[in-house]
Amino acid sequence: AAWHGKPDAGAAFADPATGGWVYASNAEIGGGGGGVYALAFDADGEVRDYYPLVSGTSRNCGGGVSPYDTWITCEEDGSRGRVWEVDPLRPNSGRLTQLVAVGGNYESAAYLIA
Repeated sequence: AAWHGKPDAGAAFADPATGGWVYASNAEIGGGGGGVYALAFDADGEVRDYYPLVSGTSRNCGGGVSPYDTWITCEEDGSRGRVWEVDPLRPNSGRLTQLVAVGGNYESAAYLIA
């Protein structure tokens, strides 16, 4: 499979079901062509799958790992920008949770456990 265009922020997540891991990566493409994609590796580091997590979004720039081992993807898309939580271990997981109101150039996400 071809790698998506304009990759931006990404993070790796352990996959307890396979003993491998999944790399989630934003695609900073405008006009609804952006999204988040995942590259799955087995326990030996061999690529086993490549799949979309979210599609139809725009300019997915930065992001971050949530305390729930989900990926936070941030749209840097002006009045249409949003922040979404997605499950990196579930292909086509879609937009699980919209975390902000519509509108903004959201760059990244972070959290602090006190």
